[in-house]
Amino acid sequence: MWTILVAEDDALQRKAIVGALANVANAKVVEADNGRAAQEILQNQDIDVAIADLMMPHVSGLDPIAWSKDTSPQTVWVMLSSADSFKNSVAAIRLGAFDFLAKPVDLFKLEATTHSAL
Repeated sequence: MWTILVAEDDALQRKAIVGALANVANAKVVEADNGRAAQEILQNQDIDVAIADLMMPHVSGLDPIAWSKDTSPQTVWVMLSSADSFKNSVAAIRLGAFDFLAKPVDLFKLEATTHSAL
């Protein structure tokens, strides 16, 4: 069974993302509402794919990708941001993110990206 982490501070967006990922076969979805909560989950569970907002309370930006290289190196990252800039996309990919999606997230595209990441 796959485990997917959704780290998003906006509760409505997090719920929509989790709902879209219900179609991903053989996957369990865990949720975090801020960066620290996401780090705790990554320290205590094997996460196959982490879908994370770029701007979250406590730990935000690209720090989680860099931090997880030592703690959870098997995790594949998909970053989300309403600040859809080429600079952010390039920075995320350089750190090892699988993909960078602009908000509002196209849920069908997110589902396809998650399937590909797995």
